[in-house]
Amino acid sequence: MARMNRVSALIDSRELDEARERFTDLQSGFGGHPMVRFLNGRLAYASGDYALAESELREYLADIPNDIRGYALLGAVNFSQNHLRQAESYLSQAVRNNVGGNATARLLAETRLRLNKPAEALNALGQPGADGADPSLLVMYGRAQLGLGNTAAALEFFEQGAAAGSSSTAVGLSIAAGFFAAGENDRAIEVLESIQDHDDAAYRREALLIAAHIREGNTAEALRVGGDLLKANPEDPAAYALVGVLQQSLGDFVAARTALERAVELDPAHQAGLYALSRLEIIEGNTVAAERQLVTLLDASPGFMPGLVTLAGINLRNDQLADLVPRIDAAIAADDSALAP
Repeated sequence: MARMNRVSALIDSRELDEARERFTDLQSGFGGHPMVRFLNGRLAYASGDYALAESELREYLADIPNDIRGYALLGAVNFSQNHLRQAESYLSQAVRNNVGGNATARLLAETRLRLNKPAEALNALGQPGADGADPSLLVMYGRAQLGLGNTAAALEFFEQGAAAGSSSTAVGLSIAAGFFAAGENDRAIEVLESIQDHDDAAYRREALLIAAHIREGNTAEALRVGGDLLKANPEDPAAYALVGVLQQSLGDFVAARTALERAVELDPAHQAGLYALSRLEIIEGNTVAAERQLVTLLDASPGFMPGLVTLAGINLRNDQLADLVPRIDAAIAADDSALAP
């Protein structure tokens, strides 16, 4: 138990290399012990190996079915894989048994928000209490109220979150996204422009800022944000993909193609670039080229649901039914809560 506790403490402190070393020693002497399997699941989850984590935790729960900690962790693993219905089932068991505290309850609420179950998400969160000044929690309350159609209540929570402030870029982006979803584009822009130093490879801040400017009818400002992004990141395919999508949305297909082809030139397997380029080919009526882009995309990212659905659409138009059905099945397996498949 001392050795197991040592590995557990190392995982908690994110000292994963040493945790692996200690776990290897533990496994060599006590490999048949169920808790060794549980620890391996924890270590795999912390390392991002969700398939191994799920396998180990399922085996552990088969041996020790009454350990609710296993359900809490398995719920988190399924959430990380975007298997939201399974995650909700496991996390619900953990919350019902008061395992995992506020962190598990919040994860359950987030899962339900993504499943479009705002009332159930509020039930998991409970009433705002002493920690109501936590900006990330306030955003969750706001998102749930927005999902229920209570825009005024949602905006109140978003305003409280903005007033509470946060050093977290992710929370700031969530607050801005909440304002944007509620139609408060000016407030969204204000929050986004206050986010200065951020390390976000997906450019969520710029994407939201561009969307807010477009919704306000200010295409010049949207294009300025896109231009600044390319100047600051001249070798990043994600920047070109974002600008290509912007140009496509504005109807400038020539500029869109230039940006998207540059994204794919920089990274031949770039998911966003290939997918946007395939959509552009479809708009321009070149389904052969679109199919080629999508096949390349799915070779690199076989579980990318939008690509599978789009390619299935081409199969349907071409009466390629033998290809269509497996792609729809794969799309459902990739995201069983999505409507598109």
